Amino acid sequence: YLPSQYKKDLSCLAYTDRNGFLKVFFEGEIKTVSKEKVNSFDVSGNVVQYYTGIDERHFYCKGQEY
Repeated sequence: YLPSQYKKDLSCLAYTDRNGFLKVFFEGEIKTVSKEKVNSFDVSGNVVQYYTGIDERHFYCKGQEY
């Protein structure tokens, strides 16, 4: 599978899967980050910022969602 959307910075790679959910490859592991489809996302350092629903902003860093 080749993601249509992906972004990377430092050691973090974020991408959307076939269903539109956000996944992150970090330190050799793939984690599903979002529980719903994402509208947009960005990566800065090892922090992933993403939007779901009606511009609901989320942050993900080192296995934790904020």
